[in-house]
Order: sequence, then C-alpha cells, then structure tokens
Amino acid sequence: MSQSQAKIAGNFYDQTFGIGGVVTFPIDNVAASDFPQAIATLPQNKLLMVTTGDDTSLKMVRLNEDGSLDSSFASGGSVVVPTSRIGYFYANSLDLLPDDKFLVSGAINNTVAIVRQVKDGAPDPSFGENNDGQVSYNVYNFLDSNSYPGASFHSSDAEGEQVDKSTGYSSGVRGVATALDGQIVLTRTIKVGASDFRVIVIRLSENGSLDETFGGKGYVFIASASSEERFSRGVLLQQDGKVLVFFKYNGYVHVIRYNQDGSVDISYGDKGTGIVTIPSINLSSTLTSMALKPGGGVVAAGDNSSVSGRSTLLVSLTSNGSFSKDFNEGQPALSVYSGYSNNVVKSLALQDDGRILVGLAVFVGDSRELVNLVARYLPDGSFDTTFGGGKGFIAFDATEGFFRSLAVLPDHRVVFCGYGRVSGLAGHVVRCLA
Repeated sequence: MSQSQAKIAGNFYDQTFGIGGVVTFPIDNVAASDFPQAIATLPQNKLLMVTTGDDTSLKMVRLNEDGSLDSSFASGGSVVVPTSRIGYFYANSLDLLPDDKFLVSGAINNTVAIVRQVKDGAPDPSFGENNDGQVSYNVYNFLDSNSYPGASFHSSDAEGEQVDKSTGYSSGVRGVATALDGQIVLTRTIKVGASDFRVIVIRLSENGSLDETFGGKGYVFIASASSEERFSRGVLLQQDGKVLVFFKYNGYVHVIRYNQDGSVDISYGDKGTGIVTIPSINLSSTLTSMALKPGGGVVAAGDNSSVSGRSTLLVSLTSNGSFSKDFNEGQPALSVYSGYSNNVVKSLALQDDGRILVGLAVFVGDSRELVNLVARYLPDGSFDTTFGGGKGFIAFDATEGFFRSLAVLPDHRVVFCGYGRVSGLAGHVVRCLA
C-alpha cells in the first residue's frame, strides 16, 4: 500500500484505543494466536469477543474502553468458554442477551454447539440438560442414520468456503438469532450426499431443548426435494417471533419467513409463497450478513461476482418482503471501492440513525495483498461521504489479514476484529472514529 493511502487510513484510527487505535495480541493472558471471531459492544463502551486459539480452546475476552483487558471480568479479563462435555467447535456467532448473559455458537463436523454464560463468564446453570451451560445437537437428531449414512453439517456456511482448521474459523455467515424471551433459532446446511445439501431451521427453548411448538419437532427443513443444493446464509428473529431465513439455491439468494409454529408465512413476499428471491446480477450473488431495521424489514450485504471480480451487494426489504422503495429506487445496490478489488463481505451493522456499516476484506488493486475495509452507507444505499474523508469507506493497511466481525458504539465509532500479519499472525481489534 502506498504511503499516501496509509496516511489516509491513519487519520481515522481512534488514538484513544490501544496503540494508535489498534489492540494487537498478545496482551497479558490473551495469546497472539487467540484469533477474534465475533465482537459485541457493552455498556461503558467496553467490548466482548470470542476467540479461537491454536490449543483448540475458545475464549471470551473483555476490553475496557481504552483497549486494556477488563480485570473485573472473569480471570484478568478473559475466560475459557466451557466445552468440556460437548467438545471444541468453530465459533462464529456471539449474541448478547437482555439479562447480561451471552451466547456463543458454532459447529464442527456433525454437531452444532451452543454455550450460554452469565455476566462474569461462568456457565449458565439454567441452560443445557446437565445445567452446565452447554448444548449440542448431532446431525442424526434431525435425520435417520440408516437413510442418510455419512451426513454432516456442511464444513462451511457457504458453498466453496471451507473451514480453516488452522484458525478455527468457519466463515462469516451468521447462523443463530435470539429473542427477548430466550428463544434461540439456528440455521445450518446439512450435507446429505455428494450434491445434496439441505437447509435446516432449528428453534430451541430458553433452556436449550428443542422447542417442539416449532414444526412439531423443534425444526423444519426448507423444501423437500429428494436431491437439491441449498445453502444456509443466515437467520434473523423478528420481535413478533417470526423467523427470517436467508438461503442460496439454484444460483439465487432467497428469504423465507416462518410463523412462530414453523409454518411458512405466505403473507411474506408478493407471490403467496412466503419466499422472496433476490435477483442475481451478473454471474452470481450471495448474502453473508444481515440485520433487522428498527422500523421493520431487513438490510443484508454480500458479494456479487462478475468476470471482472467481486463487488459489494446491498439489499433492503420492507417488513412484508418487498424491496424498499427508498433504497436505491427499490433495487439491490452494487458498489466498488476505488483502488481495491475482490470484495468479500464479512459483517454488517446498523447505526441507530439507519446508516449501514459493512466490514469486508479486499485486495489492494490487482495484487494479492489483503486488507480490511469498512464502508458506511446512507439509508438509501448511497455512500456516506461524511465517512472516510469523503469517500464513504476506510481501508486499514495496518490490519493486513483476515476480517471477522464488526460492531458500532452508541457514539457511532466503529470497532472490528480479526487477525493478520501485523507482527507474525496475530489477533487484533481496531477502533476507528465516527
């Protein structure tokens, strides 16, 4: 990256955080190889994140506003995620709950796993059949082993993106959502055969057991074709208990909405099917991150592939599943970032004023140098030119490597985490100015 580009990015680092706006591991009892996978904001501008380590352990880490470890949390600011009964898994979701508890979830091979911890990091005794805060489900809790030998949860959350076992990471697709009453909804892809991939939607009750009021068994499959290729892309849980599931099928991204009982909500969309299809632009489109809009509806971000590379795809839907007329004239929006290429969206967050933040990994020009980039959009889908010195985006050269998760503070400062080659391969957290 050129010196001028580095200087532009440097102007936006929050100098009151870490060293020059960046916290690079190791710090105290957090190792360089503790790679952050998901991050969330807490009161007093503190940060909570889940990390994966090279010793196949998961860890919760809490930082103060200045980026130092919060010694009031657990043991010196970090705690190992309890997995003694269910075993290690690749964590890619972190959810904060209204009672100051938090939920970590992910999958490995033929198992999905969820861990709930209380405010101080201890296991939540009200969760899990052994009251140890741990819940896991095998693929054969949902399929007959005789009919589908060798079935497993797909090793990526999107076709073509395999788990990096050296880092314990399984893509940025969000596979879990929580509700105020403690309900948990998960979606995953199950590989049944060589070209047979199916999307399952699972709802758990507050104690982690299957909620059999959903679909009669606690789960439903999208469609029932004997052979198909469907891939889970993410899930959102509305305040009214309805479930929005994003999935990819036949080259298109679709959104389906379920009622609280697990039946398809045919009032969603304009075709009476409960499914909305996102039109594919150029070769292929996908969505990897999504959020509920405060006034109803959703915003989602992902990638659009063409012969010239990848651009960022943004979509805004109303609460009834139609395309928002006040967003890019009712159409999906594509964007590129001057000087960068091959966009791969990893995270999305909404500010309280409706502006949209997207975190992604990009190449510098036509090179293979991978850097992190944060873009901010207005509610209408156009770049927010008050961000990034008039460009609407900031590229962070000091974080060369791998983007994982993004969050926004109440004052609109942005934080993101990942790992990169700042000094060897190390985890890092970055905070930038609003």
